[in-house]
Amino acid sequence: MKTNLPGGSCEKNISLNGANRPVRFENTVTETVITCAYDSQGRRFEKKVSVAGTITSWERYLYRDYLQIAAFDVSESSSSVSEEGDRAEGVVEALDER
Repeated sequence: MKTNLPGGSCEKNISLNGANRPVRFENTVTETVITCAYDSQGRRFEKKVSVAGTITSWERYLYRDYLQIAAFDVSESSSSVSEEGDRAEGVVEALDER
């Protein structure tokens, strides 16, 4: 499903998946595209931002139940931990050991 939002002089498109979650946001004027991916429980586990075909941001998310405990910037070699960092530290260390 695709929804067009009027935005003055620009065209904004939002694509939804079968579960009615947004999977693609597109601004045709700035050539910005944001794509999102969801797991089987409906949690967003990935968000990618690209401008004119170049990836500017790419994040993956780690959850404990429905609580997001970490965000990893996979567009760079280092991982950044979200505000829940204290609780996620052990999880991040365990992932680094693998």
